[in-house]
Amino acid sequence: MVGMAERGDSAALSKELRARLSAHDLSEGDVTDVAHAVASRELRTAKGDAQRARVHDVHGCVEPLSSPLGDVVKTRGPGAPYALVSLYEAGELSRGTARDYLADADPLFRQIGVRTLDGEDDRARRRAAFLDAHPMVRRAALRAAIDAQDAGDESALLEAARLDPDAFVRSFAVRALALLEKPSPALANGLADLWEDADDALREDIALAWSLSPIYEQGGRDALRSLLGRGHGPGAISGATAILGGPRAKSDIELAEMSVAVLARHIESGGRRDRVLALAVSPLDRPVLLAAVEKAADDADPDVAVQGLRRLLSLEKTRARAQTRLEGYAARKDKAGRDARTALAAAGDLRIQKWVEEDLAATDPSAKVAAARALVLLGRMPRASLLLTDPDPHVRTATSCVFLRK
Repeated sequence: MVGMAERGDSAALSKELRARLSAHDLSEGDVTDVAHAVASRELRTAKGDAQRARVHDVHGCVEPLSSPLGDVVKTRGPGAPYALVSLYEAGELSRGTARDYLADADPLFRQIGVRTLDGEDDRARRRAAFLDAHPMVRRAALRAAIDAQDAGDESALLEAARLDPDAFVRSFAVRALALLEKPSPALANGLADLWEDADDALREDIALAWSLSPIYEQGGRDALRSLLGRGHGPGAISGATAILGGPRAKSDIELAEMSVAVLARHIESGGRRDRVLALAVSPLDRPVLLAAVEKAADDADPDVAVQGLRRLLSLEKTRARAQTRLEGYAARKDKAGRDARTALAAAGDLRIQKWVEEDLAATDPSAKVAAARALVLLGRMPRASLLLTDPDPHVRTATSCVFLRK
């Protein structure tokens, strides 16, 4: 079967997989070996934009595919710079090799060299890269700044967070500011100045930054108190979660109580997006929040109800009822049904296997890959093996990655 996969003979491979499945003679080890061969071939044979797409498909399983990803790098094709980044972030590319690209004329390759500029001797080059013409280089420079934690970067980071047109750069800049070892006492106010013009994603990062020492003690607490008292949306949810998930939950009773109120309010009366987000992050050891989640589990909106039931599935005292209720959603063909199947698969509920396997023939590629993931969670990996011969190369490669990172 590995040989068939290496040759790209999907017809023969599909026939053999079906025969093995019928004979109950297909192990997880067999499937993993075939998956490695499939993904390796897809990476090595893809050309043009397809090469970049295949590299993105294996983002979650870089280590076992480091060799074919290295072959992609050698082509200097559209997927090569992204393969380099994946290899470096996974620890499969040395710092020295990455720095060889610092002077590369192509900014997509130069970014991997810039990503290494996190040392004391790299300050000038790192800060210059904050202003590079290419957003990928600027993103790499800001990620290096997150690692550097250099207080001298503060003003440049605030400038990037305020003015850069790229949303990822702005986000990385705020995250770097949050982790500075010795920020200035004015940083909390500087972050507050960013708030009004920030989008929801950046507001989440700002709220988290306010919760971290020493920013918290230097004005962050006051900013959070104001946010929790009047704010709404993902930023307020992020601030509340940061308080309840950290040391402030016990040391700052006032902010903890305000945070509970913020999350409960969003669960009960926010928009669908905010309700689902608050349900996902609310700590269930708070009686008020547990009551809000239990109420949401009965909501008329199926997406809200399923998210509430997913949380209740994690508690012993509510697990049985939540499991029964989720099984009632699991046959649905919409997002709520898929989310219910995923939750039940994670809980090892084999009664949903039939519905999961129906998704293997779905027209939506993401539904197929989600089904493979669910079958892995259920301990039924071989049942999804035929996706390795799917006509869609994205499905073949992404499913291979699901199997390889099991």
